[in-house]
Amino acid sequence: MKNTDVIVVGAGPAGCAAAIVLARQGCRVVLLERAPLPQHKTCGDCLLPDALRHLDALGVGADVRGEGLALSRLEVTAPGGRAVSLAVPAITLPRPRLHALLQAEARRAGPPPAAGHADAAAAG
Repeated sequence: MKNTDVIVVGAGPAGCAAAIVLARQGCRVVLLERAPLPQHKTCGDCLLPDALRHLDALGVGADVRGEGLALSRLEVTAPGGRAVSLAVPAITLPRPRLHALLQAEARRAGPPPAAGHADAAAAG
């Protein structure tokens, strides 16, 4: 991995975000991911206002809003059955689609994710 300033291990949302920010700052970034992409995560489909602000800064917020389903309320149910309804604007978007949007932006900012094991990269 000659001519690399930073190796980001993990091409999920956080890894892609790190790669995008670093590449935009002029770093030569290698983004590694061990598992096939995109990955599904059951609890990862709801995006709250803080997440949406970060996605805006990364350049994918408009796409997320355009493709996702807008929610105005969330209902949270505790294991004991007690439910609380919250007036929170949010977007729900399947996690594989969020991954795809972030990975496309990471490719625009720098090189595409490389497949491989993080431990192999560290040893090499």
